Amino acid sequence: MTAMPRLDGQRGRSMNTDNNNPDSNPLDTPHADSDTRQRIRLDGVSKRWGAAAAVDGISFDVSPGEFVILLGPSGCGKSTTLRMIAGLERASAGRIHIGERDVTYLPPGDRGISMVFQSYALFPHLSVADNIVFGLRSRRVPQAERSERLARVAELVDLTAYLERKPAQLSGGQRQRVALARAIVSEHPICLMDEPLSNLDARLRGEMRREIKALQRRLDMTVIYVTHDQVEAMSMGDRVILMQDGRIVQDGTPSELYERPASAFAASFIGSPAMNLVALSAAADGAVIDGEPHCSVAPHEAKGHWLGVRPEDIHLLPADAPGVPAEMLDAEYLGADSIVRLRVGRQELRARLDGRPRLEPGQACRLQWARGAAHFFSADPEGQRLPIVGHDLGAPPGRRRFAPAPPGPASAIQANGAPASSSHVGNDSPGVNR
Repeated sequence: MTAMPRLDGQRGRSMNTDNNNPDSNPLDTPHADSDTRQRIRLDGVSKRWGAAAAVDGISFDVSPGEFVILLGPSGCGKSTTLRMIAGLERASAGRIHIGERDVTYLPPGDRGISMVFQSYALFPHLSVADNIVFGLRSRRVPQAERSERLARVAELVDLTAYLERKPAQLSGGQRQRVALARAIVSEHPICLMDEPLSNLDARLRGEMRREIKALQRRLDMTVIYVTHDQVEAMSMGDRVILMQDGRIVQDGTPSELYERPASAFAASFIGSPAMNLVALSAAADGAVIDGEPHCSVAPHEAKGHWLGVRPEDIHLLPADAPGVPAEMLDAEYLGADSIVRLRVGRQELRARLDGRPRLEPGQACRLQWARGAAHFFSADPEGQRLPIVGHDLGAPPGRRRFAPAPPGPASAIQANGAPASSSHVGNDSPGVNR
């Protein structure tokens, strides 16, 4: 059995007196310098394993009381970054500050933080109560204070009725709450979480997301949360730091990452289903989707690059309407909506429609999307966002428009077969349908 690392101040106790002082209890009134103690700053931090860089010169700040998500695929460096902040890994370069202190080379116990891991790391032979106060007992916190803190935290995470049980008698969600309670009871203003919900089923993950966010707000804790799950990132984070290959790709609010991705990687990582990314080729009237020469979707400068459109932004219209010619391949019915797979030239796209689609496989249709729904990215390996504005796909053949199209150029085909408003289709550039 692997015990949870002791991050609650038992090492270097004399350097961490604020965290052992009952007068500085974040469950009650924050200490006067809590904002200072909760600030985290990384300056050019790297971690190398020989010649390989797991983390490559990243910098960011976390404000007091902020819930920050480190998001990215496996191997992107997010967990290594968290472990360097915690002191479980030593940075190869750069500096880490917590509050006014440079903690780059301090041991974990001197950093004034708590941590929740992917594995619950509970002692099976100890009761829930003993697991929660294990760190306090190691720090020789008096019995009366331990009991008082335990009672408050157990009520916060709804574990009061389970304090005498062993971990084996708990559900996965209850065991995760024990791990959270153990972090909260230490009374540190900063909590680091490394994919704490990945072992839970979908229903429990949803419940725990809400509980963790509510606790963070109630206690005004600064939280850095590592996950590869974009749903967790979008629903929990005040800010999302998206990482790829040890570097920060984009740092912004969830809405910023969704509405204005900085690169093709960011566009494809955020959203479910992911944003459609299709190659563009040259045509007489501008750039067209590769293999479909009859409808230009962007000016000439977009040729050779990528067009990105989210599935939920695509409108399906009858085959005689303006727009991009397409063929339905198949549909995945999900109940409230459906994911429709479409072929446009040599490219495939997906559209999200309400309910069940009426189109049949092999049936022709037309596609439109709003002016602001078209994103363009460089075709080079960096895939950076390009300042290109697409054509107005709702314009009749050969007509130029310099304002958004008026409502209703054609009736969109909704999943239930009813017409849908297409008031959001249209760009400031010409659309050509031959």
